Amino acid sequence: MSLKIIAEKIVGRSLFSEEGIKKSGILEQEKLLNIKIPSALQELYLTLGNNALFIDGFHHFSKITTLFVKDNKLVFLQENQSVVYWAVDLTDSKTVYQTTDQNFDQHVEWYSEELRLDQFIEMILYIQCVMSDESFHAKAKADFNILHLSILVNIITMKSLRIL
Repeated sequence: MSLKIIAEKIVGRSLFSEEGIKKSGILEQEKLLNIKIPSALQELYLTLGNNALFIDGFHHFSKITTLFVKDNKLVFLQENQSVVYWAVDLTDSKTVYQTTDQNFDQHVEWYSEELRLDQFIEMILYIQCVMSDESFHAKAKADFNILHLSILVNIITMKSLRIL
């Protein structure tokens, strides 16, 4: 399912074009980093790159201009307490890794996640909404039920852990 459809279901309204960034921003960053940004991340930024709820509601997606590469992995997400960072392997554009190393100038230990990049981003969108506060909900002009989202996050988490 597309991120646009998922986001619209979460916030209970149609998205505005201004909630995404322009393709030119992605192309500029690709040129600067000499990489191809994986399609799942491109979709996120093009659809929701300017939406505070989804980008900064709890964890913090990097702004397109602050993406960086370490060990052939594109670092794109920082945990809310700045302890964990997530990156996608640029070799296959779908394997997500996490690290608790915070000095990217030194050796970094990476640990792979169970979910592919597209699945991981979808899960994070729900987490952003459940864990964010009312100010983010208001900024997003959202009309959703937190209990409903909590249930969805639990289902997604249980499926990812193969409990369901």
